[in-house]
Amino acid sequence: MTPKDSDRSEQKLTENYSQVRQRITNAAQHANRSPADIRLVGVSKSQPAWKIRMLHQQGLREFGENYVLELLEKAEE
Repeated sequence: MTPKDSDRSEQKLTENYSQVRQRITNAAQHANRSPADIRLVGVSKSQPAWKIRMLHQQGLREFGENYVLELLEKAEE
């Protein structure tokens, strides 16, 4: 992946996360609920550690991982 491709990938990840958060906010308001009451869990299966770190920096705190060994490897990164 070239630096330019990486920048686009990071930008797309940021945009997607923002859109999901907005959809949650809209749905919560429509249901007369607080968006803070809704838990977003990122599925990190087969995703590189840099994406998980990036989403964590943006506020996502819960991640789901299917494979313990993969989780341990990512945690070391």
